[in-house]
Amino acid sequence: LYAIDLKNFLVKLLETKGDIPSPRNKLCCWKNGSKMYIFGGYCNMENYENNNGLYKIVKDTFSYRLDQFENASSYGWCNELYQFDTIQHEWSLVKTDAQDLPLPRAAHSCVKIGKMIYIFGGRFQARRRNDLFRLNLQSLTWKMLKSDTEDRPDEPVGRSWHTLSPIDQDKLLLYGGLGSSGELLSDLGIEVKNRLWHCATPTSNLGEVHISGGYADTIFRSYPPLSRNILTFRFKPLPLYKLCVIKVMEQLKLYEPVIKSGGHGRLMDLLRGI
Repeated sequence: LYAIDLKNFLVKLLETKGDIPSPRNKLCCWKNGSKMYIFGGYCNMENYENNNGLYKIVKDTFSYRLDQFENASSYGWCNELYQFDTIQHEWSLVKTDAQDLPLPRAAHSCVKIGKMIYIFGGRFQARRRNDLFRLNLQSLTWKMLKSDTEDRPDEPVGRSWHTLSPIDQDKLLLYGGLGSSGELLSDLGIEVKNRLWHCATPTSNLGEVHISGGYADTIFRSYPPLSRNILTFRFKPLPLYKLCVIKVMEQLKLYEPVIKSGGHGRLMDLLRGI
């Protein structure tokens, strides 16, 4: 586990203790106060004893590349929920209720809104799922909001390697991913390029999300192309102040004489701040 200091961008390998999770990837992660949580993932089960009660690690017998990995029989999907104390640097397994506990999965998505965590889809065995769960961080109870179903025209198709982002207090943006048949997805109803294994970053403007990185083609081909452009989805008008700043930035050369004149006032303060 690494920590990055965002002031000087120094990277540090942390010494951790406690009930340390087994090695894994394609998990989801969120922060709540001084605690960090991870859920699910594709785990290395070698030399790992799973005595975690309700949680499961199910061995992978479906992946087409299993014969290419060393100790491939030790890999599998899990549905464990771990907590990391960022102050004490200590891991612990979180005990939740059994009702509506999601099945093991990897390459799923999660998002935090208030004290609620929403988890959508991901892959478990041969199926890429389209189920939706909510975890209450105060009561540590799960609730299934939508069960996994075969693809329907009025519902998002099952997928993995997608993103889930908040665009309002009661609305989420689901974007991209790899579909049940191995197809790349872009089902927002607007003309954008397909993308998977990308990053979605909500901005300080509620309703605005930047999409960056990821693959622009299926990962099952050799050397799939990477996405180098940034997409911006905006579901609400920008604040008037932000619109003014954008307009000034577009015409910044016109304001250069004013900025260099050494004048004072609110307009000058605004221009110098830009």
